[in-house]
Amino acid sequence: MNIDVISARKARSEDCRRIWEWANDPETRARSFDFKPIPWESHVAWFQQKLIAPHSSMYITELGKEPVGLIRFDPDENHPGDCFISISIAPNQRGLKRAAPSLIAAIRAHSYGRVFGRIHAYIKPDNQASIKAFERADFRFVENVAVRGNTAMHYIFSAEKPI
Repeated sequence: MNIDVISARKARSEDCRRIWEWANDPETRARSFDFKPIPWESHVAWFQQKLIAPHSSMYITELGKEPVGLIRFDPDENHPGDCFISISIAPNQRGLKRAAPSLIAAIRAHSYGRVFGRIHAYIKPDNQASIKAFERADFRFVENVAVRGNTAMHYIFSAEKPI
């Protein structure tokens, strides 16, 4: 698949319900570090805050006009210039090898006109699909760590090299 066919655009207020539905999909909850369903009211407050947060960015990736997933970047308070990345692929897009091209498209969009250091990803060891996607997107395994009481694999992408 040509990665250029997946594009990334900034999330907009009209994406709120779709992102909430994706986040509450049973498979998404099972792969998350917090497995509890997300109440609508909590999601709306969180989403509105993320849209205006100066150092966070959310991107919807698309294949043509078809939404593929959500990629989110949040600052790493412990390492200025670094950020965390999270991904959620739409249930109807899973298994179609859309995650790695989505990651690459969102990183390109996020880095345009911006200087930043490394991008950190934390993945549960049993989430083989995410591990493969991040590795295809040139993230490198660093170490196993604990995230919210769960074992997680820590991957890093160095933004210093071109993508």
